[in-house]
Amino acid sequence: MDSHQWMMPLLGTMGLLLLAGGAAHAAAPGQSGPVHIYVNGVAPFAYHEQGSYRGLLYDMLAALRARMGGDYLIRPVPLRRAQVMLETEPEALATLARFAETEHRYRWLCKLADDQLVLVTRAGATHDINSLAAARHLRVGVLLGGPAESAARHAGLQKIETVSSAASNARKLASGRIDAWLTARSIAQFEQRGIGGKVEDLRIGPGVQTVSQYLAAPRGMADHEAQKWQNACNALHDNGAFDRIAQNYGQQRSYASCGELNRACPRPDRQAAPQPVAALASVAATTTARGLLDRRAKPRT
Repeated sequence: MDSHQWMMPLLGTMGLLLLAGGAAHAAAPGQSGPVHIYVNGVAPFAYHEQGSYRGLLYDMLAALRARMGGDYLIRPVPLRRAQVMLETEPEALATLARFAETEHRYRWLCKLADDQLVLVTRAGATHDINSLAAARHLRVGVLLGGPAESAARHAGLQKIETVSSAASNARKLASGRIDAWLTARSIAQFEQRGIGGKVEDLRIGPGVQTVSQYLAAPRGMADHEAQKWQNACNALHDNGAFDRIAQNYGQQRSYASCGELNRACPRPDRQAAPQPVAALASVAATTTARGLLDRRAKPRT
């Protein structure tokens, strides 16, 4: 048998294997199993306490999951991972802050909550933290890829230090490795307790920018699927479920959806100024630090 004759069966077998592998790969996006919903695993949005997860956004997602009635797995993860997974898993969803750099990367389904970005220093520090302009020459810690980094860069801050977790900024501020921390007010309070510190050891400036948390999807999500999620969001806004969850975490109210297909969400720089909301201080003052330290995603929630 010449080389051409013995290679033909081998090539045929390899071709079948490649076809089978290609078919398996093509079927992966529609395979059985839960659809992942990613949430930023930082308090007060999603954190582990007394054997289970809870949090402002986690509880809102749980209500949405119950309303939708499908097989969905809520997974608290770091912010950057949530962003990456939303771009690599065609059926995934995530809660993300909406700002200029992310505007065209995702499909924004509905607004869930607002908070204020603030500058934070140690209680004994004398730095001016009344505005971003005042902090231009300070060493300012921000979360990589988040709205605080965006705000800091747009404001022209000259000494921006990025980290991958809010807890890292809390520790850096406590040890004097940064002069100020730009973050959501509620996150600063929770993370301070999470590293074993006291909220009283912080000096928190006034709000310098509103940050809005949305339910987001890949840009390629089908219209009919997006409409289902938008309808569920609107129903939970209308029946007061989101308001009750927000009140549990110290906020005054949740925010109306703008996600219907015929009513596009406005761009961040065109939104009307939001009404003032509470800073989640009440729950920050009562949550134990022990529950904030374990943020590892559990296999199933």
